[in-house]
Amino acid sequence: MAKEEIKEFIRKRPPIFWWVLANLLAGAFAVISWTTCLYIFNYPERPSNYEILRKLNRITPVVEFTPADCPDGDPADPKIAFKKFFPLKDKRIKALNLAQKRNYLTNYQDPSPLTYVEGNYIVSDIQQLSETDFFSPGLAIRAQATVQTEERDKAAAYPVVIELLLPTAEPPTKDFYKKGDTITLARATHRAVVLAVTKLGTPEEPLICLTVVPLSYGHYLAADGTPLPLSPPDPLNVEAPIPVMPTNRPK
Repeated sequence: MAKEEIKEFIRKRPPIFWWVLANLLAGAFAVISWTTCLYIFNYPERPSNYEILRKLNRITPVVEFTPADCPDGDPADPKIAFKKFFPLKDKRIKALNLAQKRNYLTNYQDPSPLTYVEGNYIVSDIQQLSETDFFSPGLAIRAQATVQTEERDKAAAYPVVIELLLPTAEPPTKDFYKKGDTITLARATHRAVVLAVTKLGTPEEPLICLTVVPLSYGHYLAADGTPLPLSPPDPLNVEAPIPVMPTNRPK
């Protein structure tokens, strides 16, 4: 009976009915396809979207900038960085980190506000990057900010640490830095941009970690003064956790 009713329903429909229905279905499919494409292209920081764009050759690998060609951004020494990022709520930090990752993946074609890290940092840990990290090969360097409060005072630790991610063409075969070395960053030359912000510590002893990546490579020198063999990373492991180093993640 059901089949007969269906046949009767089809027979009684005029041609215009099927024409309208076909156009409605085609329009719905077009809207869904367009919306999906917009989502994929607008949010490459999502791992599945990034892989689709890579397979379609629709995303440009990370490029190196010259200091003069880097996108605009505000400089932030440890004091400014702490004042800027520590008061942010977790939801705001999560949105900020996604936006900065999107900036990096798209070579800052349409950047949201950027922050370039400045100041002096004492190396406390070094880790070689592997395939499970955001990119490899390269180095992850944890360094503690130091600030001199008065001209004659000795520089003291400040509640900011950086996780400096340095991409290299080949796995590093020697130690460019050792614990205790000082890394000095300046916006004009190093262009170390904030990729992610992570709150650590406690309300009584606050601490923030800034994961930073260089946009320009020429002024990064090893402790002995030799240039570091930096190279744009490709591909990226977008689903890898950031910060890279376990000591820089909330417990």
